[in-house]
Amino acid sequence: MSTFLRRIVAVLPVTALVIGGSVLVHADPAEAFGYNRAVQRTCGSNWVSSSGSLSSGTATTSQYSGSCKDVLYAGLNKEGHGVQWAAGVAVNSLAKIDRTQLGDTTGRHKGCQSCAVTLS
Repeated sequence: MSTFLRRIVAVLPVTALVIGGSVLVHADPAEAFGYNRAVQRTCGSNWVSSSGSLSSGTATTSQYSGSCKDVLYAGLNKEGHGVQWAAGVAVNSLAKIDRTQLGDTTGRHKGCQSCAVTLS
């Protein structure tokens, strides 16, 4: 076998790995707009939902069940400005945020100010 053919054969697996790896890097996240569901908390459940695209999106957090007595939060990542949050106006009231020119397609939700963030 010529040196030229040996080099081509040696490079093919590396080329396939690079191309295949780039496809994996650009895969969509598992949690993105539209991953709407009830999220369990120790005192009940919140309903988290989101929709939209990078040009504009909406995220909402609402009480679903239980006796939680906290203000709810919904957030979106505004491109160049980080995550921006909107709080419900009272305990268990709907938290909703609408933004344009987003940095990603993920809604963020909290059942209280110090609660962990849930993604949708």
